[in-house]
Amino acid sequence: MNKNTFLFKLMGIIVIAVLIISCAPKKSDEQIILEARVAELQAELELLSEIEAQAEQGIELTPEQAARIAEIRAELDDAKAELETVVAEQRQRGRSGQPVEVETTTGGHIQSPDNSQQIPADQTSITAPTPQLIPLENITYTTSGGRVTITNVVIDPDNYVHYIIPDTIGGMPVTAIGNNAFMPEQRPPFTSENTTLVGITIPSTVTSIGDSAFSFCVGLTSINIPAAVTTIGKNAFLHCRRLTSITFISPSSLTSIGAETFTNTSIMSITIPSGVTRIEDNAFNDARSLSSVIFETPSSVTSIGNAAFSGCWNLKSITIPSSVTTIGNRAFYQCRNLASVTFASPSSLTRIGNEAFYNCGEGTVTIPSTVTSIGESAFRGAGFTNITFASPSSLTTIGAHAFRNSSITSFTIPQGVTRIEERTFDGSSLTNFTIPTWITYIGPGAFNSTKITSITIPSGITKIETSTFSNMYSLTSVTFASPSSVAVIGGGAFLSNMNLKNIDIPLSVHTIEASAFNGTGLNEITLSRGTEVGMFAFPRAGANPLDGSFPVHYRDADAPRPAPQTPQQQTPPATPGSGTEQQTMPPVQPERRVR
Repeated sequence: MNKNTFLFKLMGIIVIAVLIISCAPKKSDEQIILEARVAELQAELELLSEIEAQAEQGIELTPEQAARIAEIRAELDDAKAELETVVAEQRQRGRSGQPVEVETTTGGHIQSPDNSQQIPADQTSITAPTPQLIPLENITYTTSGGRVTITNVVIDPDNYVHYIIPDTIGGMPVTAIGNNAFMPEQRPPFTSENTTLVGITIPSTVTSIGDSAFSFCVGLTSINIPAAVTTIGKNAFLHCRRLTSITFISPSSLTSIGAETFTNTSIMSITIPSGVTRIEDNAFNDARSLSSVIFETPSSVTSIGNAAFSGCWNLKSITIPSSVTTIGNRAFYQCRNLASVTFASPSSLTRIGNEAFYNCGEGTVTIPSTVTSIGESAFRGAGFTNITFASPSSLTTIGAHAFRNSSITSFTIPQGVTRIEERTFDGSSLTNFTIPTWITYIGPGAFNSTKITSITIPSGITKIETSTFSNMYSLTSVTFASPSSVAVIGGGAFLSNMNLKNIDIPLSVHTIEASAFNGTGLNEITLSRGTEVGMFAFPRAGANPLDGSFPVHYRDADAPRPAPQTPQQQTPPATPGSGTEQQTMPPVQPERRVR
């Protein structure tokens, strides 16, 4: 997108925002301000997204730009959420009914049905009206096997209500709250909300709560789940934004928490009953007020699903039960205040998913000995300074980008891991690291922009990939273990390592790709005859790196290095072409191969 196109779009956004503000009837000052703020943030985000798109094409983002993009996105999400709340308040104004009592705890605001009070929303609790049985004419239900399932409830739209679900209907026990039972009917753009149901009492006879049973019931602030409930369906309390408290009556029979069950709620703490075996995908996603998660002991949880606690910004610590075998992708993604992660012993954990602990953690974490795989970007951007492995480690796989941009300063790879994947440590604070002798592959950019001062390339490595050791400004020493198997030094492999002033290229190397040593502190280099050399391979070298602008010396790759001489030996003069002499540029023309 060029500048003119962007300015045109920006003007369009501003015009739309102005039209919305000027034409919309009966808007509060707060709503007008929020709409303008959303438009402003969207415009800035679009500009920054252009820069981000360039970064995907190889132009690096500065840390300030990356931080600002993340900040704008977070601010935009918050502003949109607050705007939704204010718009919902507008719908409440003018309704008749009795005012409710308000007990202030912690801040937004809603309006009482009679418009007489402005009530803090996500930071208050509402003392609901006197609980009352749901009028039977408001209930739709089905029966099967002498049991009742409630399928739909009509909610009073004009008064705040606390409904009691009857424990029997027609002499039969109510055992299930069906799918969508209390959820308002949804039509595009699917933002309908139930604002007047501020309390619900579920009878002890209920054993299951269906999918989306209470979705979008934004007036609910707390709920007690009866001991007999065994399952809570997906989306059961989705977008219940003011829901701050969930209590499972003991002894709970709950065995599973469905996908997105508590997504976008304001729950502050949760105790997972001991009978729960799975926490499904997105179960607590974006529950940004959640600060405490406790697993009852003995816990039966074996799986924490994908994004189960993603975006729980206030979660500060977590202890993973010993029963857990799998932590899903993005399970704790962007839990930015999650400082402490502990794995209960003896652990059964075998897999840590992709981006599982992205951008969270502090201090030290110890990975259980049972873990066999760490997924891609699992600890990317994490604040852990030290990650250790319990012995004997079973780890065999560390995914690409696993510790990229993390705060780790030291790391020891377990013996079962033979590959260091693409950008595993790229941009991290790694300073203390030794490449194990058993490593057979190091991926592109694996150590780019780290703070390591010296490296030894193991004998099993056959190629140094693109940008593997680039931008390592502290790197002063590179050694190839003997006998070396390195045949190819990839493009930009040691690019911009300005403090690297000497390197001994092994006899095994036959190809040095473009810009491999460009920007280093090398003053000369010795190669085997016939080595293919790419453009700009050496400092100060041009498109033809063998044009004499950088000193290149040659040795015969097929001849052994000269043996040490004894006093009795007479060393004959070096014979040109014998391989025992050093020869400065240029080499014999037929043996020059420039890539």
